[in-house]
Amino acid sequence: MESRERPKSSGCALCLSQWTTQILTVFTTLRYSHASQYEYAFHDSRPIPLFDLRKGRFYLEEDYFFEESTDEIKISHHPRFEDTQKCLKVIEVVKRDKQLNASLWATNLTPWSNLVETIRQCWGDMWICFHLANIASGIKSSTETYVDYFDLLDHSKDLCKRARYARLRAGQHAWWVKQIESASNDTDRAVVLLILTTWASAKTLEKIIPSVSDLIQSLPESNLEKLYDSVEEALALRQSLHQDVSLDANQMNDSLNPRAAVLLSLRLKPKARKLLYSKYLKDYDGSNKLILKLCHNMSLELLVSDYSVWDEVRDTIQRSYAKGAVFEPYTFHRLNREITSWLTDKSG
Repeated sequence: MESRERPKSSGCALCLSQWTTQILTVFTTLRYSHASQYEYAFHDSRPIPLFDLRKGRFYLEEDYFFEESTDEIKISHHPRFEDTQKCLKVIEVVKRDKQLNASLWATNLTPWSNLVETIRQCWGDMWICFHLANIASGIKSSTETYVDYFDLLDHSKDLCKRARYARLRAGQHAWWVKQIESASNDTDRAVVLLILTTWASAKTLEKIIPSVSDLIQSLPESNLEKLYDSVEEALALRQSLHQDVSLDANQMNDSLNPRAAVLLSLRLKPKARKLLYSKYLKDYDGSNKLILKLCHNMSLELLVSDYSVWDEVRDTIQRSYAKGAVFEPYTFHRLNREITSWLTDKSG
């Protein structure tokens, strides 16, 4: 690995503009792209510091920064430096709690709440807060139930605790209906959908599909994209738990809109996902890139088991490309695995 030079100091306080740039850059990396650094605890919950566990697997550009002291940084109280001060506050929490054992992160909500609530205190309810709280709600604990945090949308209370309570209502359809009815703005609707789509049981999802379909349809494009990405990442963490569901696509409401179909597809097992695609998305001719991406990928999966649908698949791919959906290398690798598995089954 190539060596990297660290920022040089003259022995006095570092140049404020230099530190400001570095701090803001580091804080940006704590958003979506590296939110997964906290998820390592769920995969490897040994009693060793989370940061040591993470550093043993990956070397991230901000690692050197977390090893440095920020005591020398002198920040003016001028309003223009307010965000820098907030960044420092969050980074100090990260530097402190990185020393907590991974086993604690996997079984206790406290370190998650420390991080999320600090961000909320600094900037309010940014989407990264909901993203992290949704992941945090999956801790393995029989005691952290937080029965006093029964209102998911009560923003005056700890977000991770509200998310944890909601996650434990996976099978309570009536409770989720109430949350949907209480969501009065786009952010609240997206938060309800985030935790519902990630954690709800198959029966709850089947019952609530009509309400979910209407709710998703009302979301602005930007909210839907953030919602989809967060659900996808949270579900990737749960792959080893085999909690994909087999919803009966034939029993779903005929009015299920394409936006709802693409979000629900994240929870479906392969067979159910193919049925959903065939019933609701195969003839999609809109311009939503999330839907086009799913149509593109699903058409290729269908081609694996039935080469007679090539003309249909070609048309779907052409529509996707024409409207800006870009083919991803990952799709090829997944398709290759599907073909290998199919050929193995045939030969057996």
